[in-house]
Amino acid sequence: MGRKIVFTIVAKNYLPLARALGWSLKNNNSTDVDFIIFLADGDDLAESGETIVPVATLGIKNLDDLAFKYSITEFCTSVKPTCFKHIFKDSDVESAIYFDPDIFVFNDLQSIYSDLAIKDIVVTPHYHSKQSEHMGDQSDMITLFVGIYNFGFVAFNNSAANISILDWWEDRLTNQCYADKQDALHTDQKWADFFPVYAKDRLHISPSRGYNFAPWNIFERKVSLVNDKFVVTDRFTGQSDPLTFVHFAGYAPESPEVIHKDFWDMGIEKYPEYTLVRDIYDKITAQFDFLEKRKSPYLYAEYTNGVYIHEYHRRLYRALTESGTVIVNPFNSDGWFFQLLLKKKMITGSRPSKQNSKTLNDFDGKLNKINKMLKILFKVLGADKYFLFLKFLNRYTRPENQVFLLDEKRTKIY
Repeated sequence: MGRKIVFTIVAKNYLPLARALGWSLKNNNSTDVDFIIFLADGDDLAESGETIVPVATLGIKNLDDLAFKYSITEFCTSVKPTCFKHIFKDSDVESAIYFDPDIFVFNDLQSIYSDLAIKDIVVTPHYHSKQSEHMGDQSDMITLFVGIYNFGFVAFNNSAANISILDWWEDRLTNQCYADKQDALHTDQKWADFFPVYAKDRLHISPSRGYNFAPWNIFERKVSLVNDKFVVTDRFTGQSDPLTFVHFAGYAPESPEVIHKDFWDMGIEKYPEYTLVRDIYDKITAQFDFLEKRKSPYLYAEYTNGVYIHEYHRRLYRALTESGTVIVNPFNSDGWFFQLLLKKKMITGSRPSKQNSKTLNDFDGKLNKINKMLKILFKVLGADKYFLFLKFLNRYTRPENQVFLLDEKRTKIY
């Protein structure tokens, strides 16, 4: 029997969640597993008994390019196949399981290893229920954007066939790991929709409701405590499975009334049984001081002079480099890219507002004013020209298509 590895990838602000994951593995597994934390933005910050591998030590040739053009989430997920390949360089390693840092294990992982004894790759769909009228809290059309499978979890055996898939996946994520609806991308996991084609009968799509219990499938699954063991029951079929792990996506300990920080219409009062697992998670993450340590600054959030890198800067960099412009060390505030942004007055020094339609003051009033302006424009232009204007407006809402503001030759339209 070879070594079994479980790993996660985090920036410094999520180290407490990674440590909570490690705690849950240690306290719920009879099988010996080695836990590795890949740190996206810093040196080895390992505490006693931990194994932390800085991503910067993996020999990624285009590290600055990845870290600059991608957001924190995009960057962490872009190196996932690279981390698998790093682990599999050790021929003694039999398999590796990836968990997002906001996952917590409630049971032995033996069922996953049993799956891997039969198949080469194990994945989980976001949910299982097929309904004429979708009963989920979020539209099932969202799944068309994010992908069929949730890659907060994926397990691979160490095999030549899997290395080939990891090579392909790594290549795609080098330039196409954006969360970008217009490109039909959702970081690393949208590419997994190809796995059934490339892996064929080597892929196991787990039917277990106890894998990846999460906010997006809570509408079909109910957790309960039976004889001191957590069980997940399908609300529609009555099928039950032992709870193996929960994916606490959107975790916000300061807002216990919501299940996911971005789904305010999914309150805990709708699924009160969720507190059975949430209370345990709150307790353990508090032990690792998540509330305070999540404020740790992201290494790749600023230029070398401390100026915040706006999302638009990252996407303008993408537009320039994909059109052939060579930019050496984009983080350098004395470099060509920063100086060009400064010259064009695109360096504001402020961080972008996180306001949205739910938090912006008098959103409906502002929307009505915009609608009135567009009605006037419609009357001035007429229907045909107004519709043509909207087509162009849709194009220019893409940050990449604002590269003309830099007076650079545009060779690519996104």
